[in-house]
Amino acid sequence: MASSLNLGSFLLGELQTLSTEARRKYPEIKEAAERVIVVLRGIKGAATSAAVSAELRQSDEVIRPFVLACKANTGSAGGSSTSAKMASISVQCLQQLVSAQAVSARSVGETLRTLRAASAMGTEVQVKVLQMVLPLITLYAGSVVGAELVEALHVCLDLQRSRDAVVGNTAAAILRQAVEEVFERVAKDDREKEGDGVGQQHQKDAHFILQDL
Repeated sequence: MASSLNLGSFLLGELQTLSTEARRKYPEIKEAAERVIVVLRGIKGAATSAAVSAELRQSDEVIRPFVLACKANTGSAGGSSTSAKMASISVQCLQQLVSAQAVSARSVGETLRTLRAASAMGTEVQVKVLQMVLPLITLYAGSVVGAELVEALHVCLDLQRSRDAVVGNTAAAILRQAVEEVFERVAKDDREKEGDGVGQQHQKDAHFILQDL
């Protein structure tokens, strides 16, 4: 796992690879990757891990090449070897961004939708996708409510049915932890007498789980 201090260097290398892979068949991915490379080169002087993540978090462009690369693979029948390689790179980069809290609040929903689409890929990618669910729910709690929370839970539900025992068991374990986190939000609101819109949304999320999950 890359630390936030070298996250920029890690992403720079992966984006350069992504740009090279995409240059012939996927010009949109190449252009998106090069835009993020410009962003990264502009923040190389950030002195602390928090500063690197904060700078990345300001730009919605940061996740764009990775989202496009995952779509390129899931959108074609079987996916080519090139698109599969790009998608694998992208899932790994998204994992690093999520863990470093470097995804903008506005991009969390698109990140979750991308992960759900990527969950149709191979076992290694599926495990990486699952490893992002709980950090998204806990580190981006203000953004993963309502429809975004449902998307996160469905990633686990989809993969819980996997024929691969490791994937299925991992998905079941993370789903349990995610549900516990949702009810902990409600308990915390009760302890802190949180009765505003945030508290009401947490109650709706818990109700959804009780009724529909």
